[in-house]
Amino acid sequence: MKMEASRLPVFREKFRELRGDLTQAQFADKLGLSRPTVGLYESGARIPDAKVLQKIASRCNVSADNLLGLPSCQTDMEPENDPDAAQDSGAPVRFVIDNDGKAEWALKRIKEAEDEHERLIALVEQERAALDEKKARFDAALERDTAFLKDALDGYMRTVKCKESKTQESYQLLSGKLIRKKAGVDFSVDSDALTGWLRESGREDLLAVTVKPMWGEIKKRLTADPESGAVVIAETGEVVEGVTAVEKPETFSIKFN
Repeated sequence: MKMEASRLPVFREKFRELRGDLTQAQFADKLGLSRPTVGLYESGARIPDAKVLQKIASRCNVSADNLLGLPSCQTDMEPENDPDAAQDSGAPVRFVIDNDGKAEWALKRIKEAEDEHERLIALVEQERAALDEKKARFDAALERDTAFLKDALDGYMRTVKCKESKTQESYQLLSGKLIRKKAGVDFSVDSDALTGWLRESGREDLLAVTVKPMWGEIKKRLTADPESGAVVIAETGEVVEGVTAVEKPETFSIKFN
């Protein structure tokens, strides 16, 4: 996602300094990046993710902290922060956050990714709306182009002997079957209104009664026995059947200001 030119200007300036007398193409080759990507970094239109940041730092023999304008907490890059060393050893690349500056940088990267996700989802929704509109036009065109032929087939069906059932008539042809549903009455139900009327009319025998546990109240009284893992009533220790204790893992989340 394109970022404001003022976003992390320190990185932009530090990155420009690293190039020195090299051409942009030579610098890109040294970093193992594409020339357009280097151009975006130099213009401040984009900043690298953690993995690329460490790659740049490693190949230019500087610290990632220095590129971000942060106080360096180490003079040499640890193996776990060196993507090239990690790749050679087969170990996964890992970015270590060990100060508030890096934590802020990580938060900004996450927020940037979430903003980009929201932008793409909005585009998907716009595209979906456009596709729904196209589908509606295609449906209308299909109805318009076939309505006359359907009316003609309906008229023809009325002139031939059809197979008849209680609800419909049908006539078989080689390419398909003509079907005419018989007219009838259907019902639209307002469940709340109907339930109220049945109760007021004394016709509760026509009401279905659903019996289910009052889980909200039951849950307040439960606990898990630390030794057996059984679910019991906290006050009495009575084992409750039909309920299983499931461990709830620790979770981590971010709330942006």
